[in-house]
Amino acid sequence: MQLLVKHGATAPAELATRIDKLLAQALDDEAEDTRREAMRTLWAWHSKRPETTLRSAAEVRLAGLKGALDAADPAPLRSRLIELLQVEDAAQFTAAIEALDKLLPSDAHAFALAFDSPFYLLRVRAGELCGKRRDARAVGPMQGLLSITPASRDRPSDSLRQRAASALADVGDPSSIPFLAALLRDDDPLVREHGARGLAAACQSGNPQPLVEALAHADLAVRSWAADGLSKLGDARALPVLAGTQRHEHLPIRRGALFSFVALGGDGVQGLLQGLEDTERDLQELSFAVIVARDIALARAQLPPDLLLSALSAGSPEIRYAAARVLEARLRDEDLGQWGLELIGPRQPEKPATCAIGRRPDNARACSMPWSTR
Repeated sequence: MQLLVKHGATAPAELATRIDKLLAQALDDEAEDTRREAMRTLWAWHSKRPETTLRSAAEVRLAGLKGALDAADPAPLRSRLIELLQVEDAAQFTAAIEALDKLLPSDAHAFALAFDSPFYLLRVRAGELCGKRRDARAVGPMQGLLSITPASRDRPSDSLRQRAASALADVGDPSSIPFLAALLRDDDPLVREHGARGLAAACQSGNPQPLVEALAHADLAVRSWAADGLSKLGDARALPVLAGTQRHEHLPIRRGALFSFVALGGDGVQGLLQGLEDTERDLQELSFAVIVARDIALARAQLPPDLLLSALSAGSPEIRYAAARVLEARLRDEDLGQWGLELIGPRQPEKPATCAIGRRPDNARACSMPWSTR
């Protein structure tokens, strides 16, 4: 590699062409350093015509992720990348749309070509890229793919339909509410779940009725997302579903329910207290952190504690001890802001020898909690 780089720029035309080809092959090398050095060298040699370096899928990715982003003017790359959108090789057109998304995310022509491609994979990948930034250009194309009936020979694969539904949910456009509601009746449970997730986002414009109706859905995942959307609107009709999902064995569902209780504010306090009794320690700590944050606000408003007193009777001895420490600090008029910083920061390393509660039989576990050592 070093010899190629050293002599390539000054080599005769025929030898320079051979070196170019060898460097192009190095772009697919297993070693990342080799690939990067090959791309850097080719980019330097062909800076006036950078499109000449974009010959393989690996090169397109590198251009999109590194070299092309350093170009003051992406115009020379644009034409080449648009050409690659129209090839039949999946790796190349996928890499091309990803590079265009980084270089020219608002390029109407490029994304129009992608969404009109005969290859569903390219359409879906373009939709996913738009979904990440909630770009409504993905709505129509993704709805079109999802609307193809099961009887049609052109129906996308289950995997592509699920990805299209996910992209549509990521956008969460209010105009897609009727379509998202229809997805709740899809044959694929993952598509139904993405439909509910999209509804939870799209209905934040102040349209809770589709979410209320989804609370009666047969799928737990759909009900959970509907309750999540309602809780963000401050709608207490989510509470019955949240009370059930908080006891589910699946940790992400319980965590989502806890976040929803927090979003409900005063209506969600019982859920916060129930979170103190969760079997997962992280959820116990998260519930307690929210309770302490609430109490800090009450203390600054010169109001008495509320949920912090309930935490004194929590099942976890660490939670009870920490609640007592916070109350003690409150009575001493200490700055409770430090408690909040400790609760949201990283856990302190365990130091049994210096732990403030070293005489307790479960000191090793307790000492790793951020509020246990002061």
